[in-house]
Amino acid sequence: MAYIETGLWFGKQLQIAVRYFPTVVGIELNDHWWAHCCEQTRHMPGVQILHGDTRDLLPVMLDRLTDEPVFVKLDAHYCKTDPPVPMSDLPLWDELAALAERDQPDIVVVDDVHAFGRRGGARKDPGYAGWERVLPKNLLAALPGHDTAILGDGFVIWR
Repeated sequence: MAYIETGLWFGKQLQIAVRYFPTVVGIELNDHWWAHCCEQTRHMPGVQILHGDTRDLLPVMLDRLTDEPVFVKLDAHYCKTDPPVPMSDLPLWDELAALAERDQPDIVVVDDVHAFGRRGGARKDPGYAGWERVLPKNLLAALPGHDTAILGDGFVIWR
């Protein structure tokens, strides 16, 4: 089983995942956090940090891993940081669509349960733009036929 994470921020989960998975892939759009994660994992065998949009790179990685299940942590979204990251669209729905095409018993964790259903946008909190639709029923509609659980701040979906 391989591990894929989108939206790496500090990359702490990657450093944990490398202990349990032979293949660890991180995808980060922001230049600062991509460089940080590359530096943090440069001596870790089996870790690959990709720079770019998860909507483009996640399907490519999933196509390379068609013969094995993956553990995927979806955490690619805008967040307030210092220095600030540029605003980007919530890629969650495209990520789930790519996973829905797979015929493997994958485990998917959608991070930030605390933000599910939260209203955002430029006038309120830009960090939560698009989150009003992120609800368990909508996640299951996008990735049907799976069981779920909430563990900590993660919504876990598996077959």
